[in-house]
Amino acid sequence: MFFLPGLVFLLINPPKFFSIENYKISELLQKGMGLENFLKVGKRILQAGIISSVLYGCEMCSDIPIPEPEPPIELYKDTRILTQTETDMIGYVDEDSFSVPNTFSYRVGQIVVSGIGREVPDGLLRRVTSLTGVVVHTESATLDEAIENGEFEFTSSLSSAQAEFFPSRRGVYQIKSINPKEFHLYFDEVLYDIDNNDATTDDQVVIEGSLIFTVDTLLRAKIKNLSLDEFKFQVTADETSNLELRLLQNSGEINYEKIILGYYNIPSFTMGFIPTVPPLPLVIKPIVKLIAGIDGHITPVVTNIGNELELNLGLAYENSDWRIIKFFSNDFYFNPPQVPQEIDIKAYMRPELSFLLYGVAGLQIGIEGYLKLTKDINSWELRGGLEGLLGVEVSVLGRNLVDYNTSINILDERITGGEIEEPDPPVEPEPVEKILFVSIRNSNAGIFTISSTGSNLKTVLDSSKWENYPSWSPDGTQILYTSKTAFSNETDEIWIMNSDGTNRVQLTFWSNSANPKFSPDGTQIAYQKGEDGLLYIMNSDGSDQRKISDYRDSLSRGFSWHPQENEIVFVSDEYDNNRDIYVVNLDTSKIRRITFTPESESHPEWSPDGEIIIFDSDITGDYEIYRMNVDGSKKINVSDSPTTRDVNPSFSSDGTKIVYESYSNIWMMNVDGTNKKRVTNNYNNGHPSFQPHQ
Repeated sequence: MFFLPGLVFLLINPPKFFSIENYKISELLQKGMGLENFLKVGKRILQAGIISSVLYGCEMCSDIPIPEPEPPIELYKDTRILTQTETDMIGYVDEDSFSVPNTFSYRVGQIVVSGIGREVPDGLLRRVTSLTGVVVHTESATLDEAIENGEFEFTSSLSSAQAEFFPSRRGVYQIKSINPKEFHLYFDEVLYDIDNNDATTDDQVVIEGSLIFTVDTLLRAKIKNLSLDEFKFQVTADETSNLELRLLQNSGEINYEKIILGYYNIPSFTMGFIPTVPPLPLVIKPIVKLIAGIDGHITPVVTNIGNELELNLGLAYENSDWRIIKFFSNDFYFNPPQVPQEIDIKAYMRPELSFLLYGVAGLQIGIEGYLKLTKDINSWELRGGLEGLLGVEVSVLGRNLVDYNTSINILDERITGGEIEEPDPPVEPEPVEKILFVSIRNSNAGIFTISSTGSNLKTVLDSSKWENYPSWSPDGTQILYTSKTAFSNETDEIWIMNSDGTNRVQLTFWSNSANPKFSPDGTQIAYQKGEDGLLYIMNSDGSDQRKISDYRDSLSRGFSWHPQENEIVFVSDEYDNNRDIYVVNLDTSKIRRITFTPESESHPEWSPDGEIIIFDSDITGDYEIYRMNVDGSKKINVSDSPTTRDVNPSFSSDGTKIVYESYSNIWMMNVDGTNKKRVTNNYNNGHPSFQPHQ
């Protein structure tokens, strides 16, 4: 009963944002409002009429104050916002034109804005310059040409779930995260190679580590009288990084080296709709690059630094000037470096973020974390720091602005340092030993050797086949291995060749074999056969193949000959649904069980003196290298690296060192777990073993 008086009051005294004064309905439609938008406005008038009938038509409610509406955002009179249907009807788009079914509703000078469409992945913000048939010729326009007056603010978060990572280097990997906002990368890459030879690794400057980050953005703008009055763009980033730098020999002077490790392709998205009538979509295209670099003079060094960072970084435009937004908290952690004789080097890594508005231009923000190691006559110092790189291309923001770029020093902090002590007298270098291993390269697995210093990489066999499980003969002159056509239904068969890859001979046929190993006297070969991984023995020429155990090892996790006794230590998942370690006596066929654990053990190997057994196990939840007495007592975690996966251990001939596989790279350490050293610097390496002393 109060509706009619309220509606009459509203029409007599309309609020500013509903005013239709001096316009007829036909004129509103002709001016580009469109029937659909006119009906939307009518709906708002109707809703306001109901409210007004309550507020103005009810005497009891006459004292309730009426809130002043916020001023609307006004479009420029020649701005045309395409509907989704109109956007999807665009035929093609290039830098200065697009096609439509007909151009009757377009005119020269019009500012055309669209959201994301089938042929318009980044939206449009263009000024019409001419019309030819069904082609609309355009040039770039700015936000303050499309909007006459208004203020708006939007926030958003980048999503790794919608991003596709493209590595630019082979040592860079994306790690999937359960957090859709989290970007997680692992890298192990050569920044500088003195001789430009991938086969020699001791002259390479290697950067290794990980980077985890999230990105939230804020964009705010205020436009007055077709001019950008205020603007703010801010990135809030949480970042955790770890950076290790390695060089094994002198490199001399390194000129500035910069490499792109990879980039994320993230689809354009609508950050928000500016509340004009009709709403104006604000389309953003994010680009994320990962960049690393190095500069300085360096001699052999290994150092590591990490940081946990919370950072707000951005640019604001107000009072006709740009200012920098900066707020951060940061924690560094590090391992003290082994300080070389001469060093002055800076290594850095940064994610570089670009945000394009309507696919044209926009804002760039880089967050660079670095480590700097310097040395003078009496002292050395390790510093960590953060630098911010900020830039804005204003071609789509405001007509009267100029591009702005700057870099800022956010943080430069002394992490550690010390006095330089007198050098110790020279010590005899450790003997260089040759390590045999398998490596997956170029979509197939090959067999290689490398020195224990990480140098002198040599290809033994790298064919079109899939070679695996290499092992030495007792005198180090021959190599056993398995081979089949890669990714085929063929069975793995045992072959033998000289240690230089020549004179290859096939020993088994249709056997589906794994882990061939010579007996200590070289007259026999033990191996695992079939899906159950049962132990077999044959003569060294492939004759007299016979089964020695019915104990199943369904994953073929390895075994080892006793150096003196006629016994083999092996693993089996025959009982308890987990792998335990057993020993079979080849003279009596008797089998004894050594371990009784709920965890799984793999790859057991006797020491050269037969006194201890090394193996890998997931006792701690991650696979680590262990040693124990031959009766299973006194288990000791040797590798003790809870964040890595350490498997496939093997003794050196003198029993003082262990070579093993960690996260698909080859490492070595002393038998007590000290002096860990990385041998290879690229991924997909495994099954290492020292060449026996001849």
